[in-house]
Amino acid sequence: MACSTIIGVMVMALLVLQLHSTTLADEKWCVASENAMDGPPQEALDWACSPNDGAANCSDIQETGPCYIPNNIKAHASYAFNSYWQLHRDEDDSCNFNGLAIQTSTDPSHDNCHFSSTAGAAKLEQEEKEQTMCMCADCLCSLCRSAIITNIEIPIM
Repeated sequence: MACSTIIGVMVMALLVLQLHSTTLADEKWCVASENAMDGPPQEALDWACSPNDGAANCSDIQETGPCYIPNNIKAHASYAFNSYWQLHRDEDDSCNFNGLAIQTSTDPSHDNCHFSSTAGAAKLEQEEKEQTMCMCADCLCSLCRSAIITNIEIPIM
C-alpha cells in the first residue's frame, strides 16, 4: 500500500476525531456568584489557591499579576474558582465552593487578565490529538519510504 493511501487513512481518522471533539462554542467559566459576599469567600479562595488543597494557579491574582486589579475578593475568588474548575471540571460540584460559585457562558476576562475556558482546554486537548496523529503519519510515511526502498510489503490491517 502506498504512502498516499496510508496518509489518506490517517487524515480520515483525524476528521473523525475532529467531528467527535468538544464544540468550541460551548465555552464555560466558573466564577464567584452574586451571593459570594454572603458566604466566606476568602476561605474558599484560600482553599482553591492552597498547594495542598485546591492547587489552582493563583499567580495571576498576586500583586504583580495581570488579574490583581480589581483588587477585591469577588474578582480574585472568580479567578481562583475558575482556575481550580479547569483542573477538575470532570468532577461533580467542582464549580460550587459551598454555593459561592456558578458556571457562566459570559467570558469574565478583562484587560490583560485571561480566564481559561472549558473550550480552551478542549482545544488544547484536540491540538494534542492532532499533533499525535501527525507524528503517527510522519512515522508511517518514513516506514513506507523504507519499505519502498527495500521492496518490502507492509500489511495493512
